[in-house]
Amino acid sequence: MEGHNIFLHEETDKVLNSSSIVSFDRGVGMRQHSGGASDFSALPGLEQMVPTSPAGRSERQHHADDGGGSGPLHDRRDHAQRMSETDDNDNSSGRNGSGGGHSGGGNSGSGGGGHGMSTHSHHSARDDADELEDGNVQTSSALQYVKLFSRALRSAQARQLKAGENPGAVPDLCVSPEVLMQRLATLLDNISAELEHGSLVQLFVPRLDRHSEVVTLVTHKDLTRVNSVHDQKFWKYHETSTKFFFNVSPTSTDGLLGLPGRCFLLNRPEWTPSVCCYRPLEYPRLASAIECQVHSTMAIPIYAGDFTVEPQMALGVLEVVLDHQTTNLGHVFEFLVGVLRRNGFYTTGLDRLGTEPTMRHMLRDVLPSVCDSNSIALQHMCHALGFPFAQCWLQKNGLLIAAGAPYCVNDAMALPYRQISTQVALHCGQGPVGQAYQKGTMIWVDDVSKGSQVEWPLQHATALLGLRGACACKLLLNSTDGVSDDPNGGKIEAVLEVFLPSNLTTAEQQQRSVEGLWNYLQSAMQVQTEIQQQAAIAGLGGARANGGARALEVGGAR
Repeated sequence: MEGHNIFLHEETDKVLNSSSIVSFDRGVGMRQHSGGASDFSALPGLEQMVPTSPAGRSERQHHADDGGGSGPLHDRRDHAQRMSETDDNDNSSGRNGSGGGHSGGGNSGSGGGGHGMSTHSHHSARDDADELEDGNVQTSSALQYVKLFSRALRSAQARQLKAGENPGAVPDLCVSPEVLMQRLATLLDNISAELEHGSLVQLFVPRLDRHSEVVTLVTHKDLTRVNSVHDQKFWKYHETSTKFFFNVSPTSTDGLLGLPGRCFLLNRPEWTPSVCCYRPLEYPRLASAIECQVHSTMAIPIYAGDFTVEPQMALGVLEVVLDHQTTNLGHVFEFLVGVLRRNGFYTTGLDRLGTEPTMRHMLRDVLPSVCDSNSIALQHMCHALGFPFAQCWLQKNGLLIAAGAPYCVNDAMALPYRQISTQVALHCGQGPVGQAYQKGTMIWVDDVSKGSQVEWPLQHATALLGLRGACACKLLLNSTDGVSDDPNGGKIEAVLEVFLPSNLTTAEQQQRSVEGLWNYLQSAMQVQTEIQQQAAIAGLGGARANGGARALEVGGAR
């Protein structure tokens, strides 16, 4: 992620002795911040946090590609306000659905379709002399793609194996192309008719160039459904999509892969509350998406069998485009999973995205032990230091989950971030939180908007809400039942995520807030050490010492 200031253990001594920005004295607390500094017990490694120079960070590209709109972002503050509104606002007006995908403006022309394309990154149907044996991509039926599924997938598999990757098996379809096409059509009909939001649903499938053996992902009108009040604009966007061939070679660049290509190669879903937050290379159709009023988007790979039982290659990538922004992406994902299963198809990413109740269920063995007063401690910290938002992430089976964990929203503008966070599970190394968990030290990012949604699934949410500086570090939360022989003293390991005030836009402006957070947590660690030492001298015993500590840490048992 661009713009990271990462504090590493191995660089501690060198930077402490040479840094001209700030140095930290271990054990010095900010005593003037009363009401909660001692409520935290920081893990070892916090004292190793030292700043690195912000110099050398590359500047984010803010504008769309040469042919398109003025930039990927409209007014982000307006976006944030719309995200906070009820997602059903656009549903009450009704939708002019076109159902089967054979009418409804599909022939209105590509309009601004060419705006999203780059001649060195993509080629259009007109420029490709090696179309399907039966004709041009624009006039061929989707059934012709389906007939060549196995051949295209075998070619893609061979290229991935040659690159040293394990793409999984080529699925045994066991049905005729006509039957498979009918099943796919029924799937698309069900999704379009039952999805609560106005939508464009289109399926990208592998297509093999019979001369070069290159496999690309393409879509077709037969594999598309539109059900939205913006039906003409969405058909126009689909027409643009048909002009893109997304190369799924493992050596392809981001611009050639695009959103469908990433999902196909990485075997994982990708989503965003607003496509306008993508960079043009990440989403080559960006200019057309903005023009056609595309908002929240989700792309998921689909499989003929259960990928968790037997890894296999995807049949294609399902892209669902919504006509308004929503924070309920977990609900959309679970809806798609349900319809896929009902029609005999599967997808991946069930451990990455879901509704808040689903994510809470993943922490069902941990949450009952978390004291209710933990959130109060976070409120004390946010009020004392002026932070707009803070929350904890709990670890379960290698995943970091925020649903049900302590949090504080000190500024209502940050509420949508909390709503999206509770529907996401982060893997080790993803974003500031995942890096803090992986490295065991504090991470400071001075501008999260310079990151990538591909690497951190919450990046677009921060961009829409105008969140900039963020810090994350490991800490220990007290549980309702301390265990004396537990290496953590019965406490629960968590990762604290904090956003700095949004008016602090540079590393220099944020420095004081970062120092304040560090001293605040450092003070808590020092207080806990003194309490434990005093208890040991007085001979109070482990149980009573732990009880005393709980009164000063996050949420004591009452």
